[in-house]
This record gives sequence, structure tokens and C-alpha cells, in this order.
Amino acid sequence: MPYANFASLSKTEELDAAIKASFSEPIVLFKHSATCSISLRAEREMQSLNEESDPKIYQLIVQRSRNLSFHIAQIFGIVHESPQIIILQDGKAVFNTSHGHVRAQVVREALQTITA
Repeated sequence: MPYANFASLSKTEELDAAIKASFSEPIVLFKHSATCSISLRAEREMQSLNEESDPKIYQLIVQRSRNLSFHIAQIFGIVHESPQIIILQDGKAVFNTSHGHVRAQVVREALQTITA
């Protein structure tokens, strides 16, 4: 079950909605592994993004939606990693990072850079 500030990302229709939402404001795709300790720490970091000014987070659990995870990698031209964040703006991937770099502060700094 996604955390309160996470939207579920497990179907192509949900990905389409996330991409559409990125035309209004930047959004974060968060690929999460439910069995990885690094990913569990990353999930806690993403949960801390709960300020009104923070982006909407679409969480994909890779064990449940592996095909969609690889589809995201293909359409945005980004190698699949987990944990991984991909920031979308205007339907395009404008930032991504993975593993130990998945931190709330990294997301906030990336957003400041892309919206400046």
C-alpha cells in the first residue's frame, strides 16, 4: 500500500496520468524494491516529501510491476534501477538518480534547478 503522499503506479493508465500531470507541475516517479534495505531507506526519504510545495510522487513497486518499470526505462531512455527517482516535467524526464542518491534533499534541489 502506498504511503499517504504517494500515488500508486502499477498500470499503464496510471503512468499516462502521471505524464499528463507533469504538464501542470513536475512530478516524481519513484521505483521501489520492497525487499531491498537501500530502497526501504529511500522510501522513508520520499515519505518525508510531504510539504505542500513538494512534488506529487508516483510509487512503483518493482516486484509487482516489473514490466511497467522496464517500460518506463524504455520510453524515457533511462536505465532501470531500484531504488530510482525520475522527475518528469512537460512529459519528459528532466532528472533521475538512483540507489543511495534517492534522498528528499536531492529531489528538492533538482526541482529548484529545473524550475529556475
